[in-house]
Amino acid sequence: MSNIELSKYFDTKKEIFKDATVFDNSHCPKKPVERKEIPEIMRKVADFMRLGVAENIFIAGKHGNGKTLYGKYLLEQIKAVAEQKNEKIRVEYKNCRDFRDEFLLLMNLCGLEGKEIRSTNFHEEFCTKLKENFVLILDEIDMLQDGDDLLYFFSRITETQTLTKNRVQLILISNKLDWDKDLDNATRSSLNLTKIIFNEYNKSQIKEILQQRLKAGLNHDNTIPDKLINAIVEKTSENNSDLRVSIKALFLLCKEIERFGIKEVSENDLGKIYEKADREVQLERIANLEDVKLHILYAVAKAKDTTVRNIYETEYKEICRDAHARMLGYTRFTFYLKSLQDQNMIIITKDKKNKALYNKATTRISKDVLEAENENRKILSTKYNI
Repeated sequence: MSNIELSKYFDTKKEIFKDATVFDNSHCPKKPVERKEIPEIMRKVADFMRLGVAENIFIAGKHGNGKTLYGKYLLEQIKAVAEQKNEKIRVEYKNCRDFRDEFLLLMNLCGLEGKEIRSTNFHEEFCTKLKENFVLILDEIDMLQDGDDLLYFFSRITETQTLTKNRVQLILISNKLDWDKDLDNATRSSLNLTKIIFNEYNKSQIKEILQQRLKAGLNHDNTIPDKLINAIVEKTSENNSDLRVSIKALFLLCKEIERFGIKEVSENDLGKIYEKADREVQLERIANLEDVKLHILYAVAKAKDTTVRNIYETEYKEICRDAHARMLGYTRFTFYLKSLQDQNMIIITKDKKNKALYNKATTRISKDVLEAENENRKILSTKYNI
């Protein structure tokens, strides 16, 4: 059979997968692994459904700690309980990466399209259509630009509007632990957020999650030896407990075993598989970064002297000149640097030298990954004259 025939690659010798989609990081299991942070969230949502008293929640934590997964799980739980108990309640999950403008978000929640928005008062339209209490889950809330007024509107809807008696409970999710500090005083006070921090998964939770995926994804969940699962758990624990990397590594491991057989895959091979998974996840994380942030991230990765001012004056300016990109001023540079820290891509620390404090920056993203992405964008820019 020719090497250019698809069937050669489609017809595998061993079919171990039952449902490979469960190894996708966007997959939401029917019953996620329990976390100690969840009961408080469930109690507040249940009270809102029963009593109509809205207590707004802010869920924060690092990447890969299950925030989005639980947001989507909560969506399905509310729907299921509402149907079982015959409760009238509206619930929606929105990612603010898709609705960065507050009016786009409100327009979507009103079910309006472009042709219908002329001279429409979105706030009145929303209230008119709010026929029951509403749980609104907003993921990546830090991506919502200038959203203070909208959040204030939701939190005070029955006080400031006469068109509805129904209330909105907000569940806000972010990787930015101090996102709420950027709210104006009136909005922060009105929201009165209960802040819940999602801590890193421990080793037993990581293993339970991986075993759960194996059981759902493979024809025989004992296909993967326990020693290999434990090795992934150890590597994940050393890598900020980022479940996205461990699940990706587990999937790549399963593919290797399907292709070569379990006897041909060793713990040494697993090390290479995990590195590949980590690289792929890092590439996914930076793929949609705007160029200005990529340049800063790459400058931090290249820096020999990690003092922020030196990174700006040396590596950053050099990268901008090489890419023919507009250079930011130092104040704007540090603003974007802080933004990258909020995205858990950069670590900023303070160092004392000659009685003066200096900010230092290091990156969580591999220099090789950043170099590859930077070169790829330069090639595309040249090819298409961007």
